[in-house]
Amino acid sequence: GTISQTKVDLLRQIPGVSKVEGFGELWVNLSYPGIEERGVYLYAVNEEQWEETFPFGEDREAFHNGELVLIMFPDETVPLHPDVDRNFVYPENDISLKLYDSNGICIMESKPTPAKVRLAYEHTPNAGIHEPYTVVCSEVYLKELLDSMEPGTRWDKRYVAGETFGYGRVYAYVEQTADDLSTDMGIAELCKKLDIRLENRREQFWANMQQSTQQVLLLCGSGICISIMI
Repeated sequence: GTISQTKVDLLRQIPGVSKVEGFGELWVNLSYPGIEERGVYLYAVNEEQWEETFPFGEDREAFHNGELVLIMFPDETVPLHPDVDRNFVYPENDISLKLYDSNGICIMESKPTPAKVRLAYEHTPNAGIHEPYTVVCSEVYLKELLDSMEPGTRWDKRYVAGETFGYGRVYAYVEQTADDLSTDMGIAELCKKLDIRLENRREQFWANMQQSTQQVLLLCGSGICISIMI
């Protein structure tokens, strides 16, 4: 399942938590002229919460309305696996997304959608967007994709067409001056109440935030991750 807006609001009420950012994370097939169809990650974000990560610029309104998506590519500072070809093919016009079931039958195909290229830098938060060809869309766009599917159709174990929209992951930022112990206890108590499994990964996320004054706590539940940044 997903993390509902109600649960996100409860996270915001924990003393020491200053900001909460939700997003969807799914696997989908991407294609456009110049590349073969390939499996990529699709991130659905609320642009108001992710201005620092994705420079929307003049595309902000169109992005919000689901009229365009962003395609992420790593810049030269991002280390990649030796087998990854850095001769990326950037989209020049529309892209298409498809979802297949376990039998290889296409169960969802997006409308042709304009795409804009954005670069991910080594210290950009959320390491997943460093993967070449990662697609970033708005919540509106993801909702439209789900609405185009048959009710009850499951996508990536988290999303089910026809069900109330929720987040696949949530990042909650905590004030640097907050009491680590009391904040952690508040988070742990809420996770227990909401049946969310708690997993502490501060050190792992700190490595991806070298240029930030924040640390990170990762909470995972029901296949969902909540990252608490301190």
